[in-house]
Amino acid sequence: PKPPKLTRNSHYFVSDEHRHDLFRKHIADSGGVFIGLGTDQNYLMAGWARPEILVPLDFDQMVVDLHFAFRAIFLKAETPKEFIRMWSEERFEETRALIAEAYEDPEKQKRVRKAFKRGRRHVHKRP
Repeated sequence: PKPPKLTRNSHYFVSDEHRHDLFRKHIADSGGVFIGLGTDQNYLMAGWARPEILVPLDFDQMVVDLHFAFRAIFLKAETPKEFIRMWSEERFEETRALIAEAYEDPEKQKRVRKAFKRGRRHVHKRP
């Protein structure tokens, strides 16, 4: 089947919403299962909700592949500052190598590295 058409012909590597904080008091320490569509907003809100299980979803395969880059970087970074630095231009090659190490399947490596390359700047500059 044909993949769904992208909204505005764009990959949403980061959320286009700017007031996630409005949800904080409603989800804080709620636990359970957190299911969300998108990228960075899931990790931000999951930090507030403290779920036992996080299920990030998307209809855009490029965004799904970016979640795998997030996973590899979360597992490697020892601090939040280190996590952010791993998305920087200075750490580009190192992080791409980390992604290659994280996934044995060559096709998956290729997709995740491509998503990282295309989405890295958006994630790194996200306030």
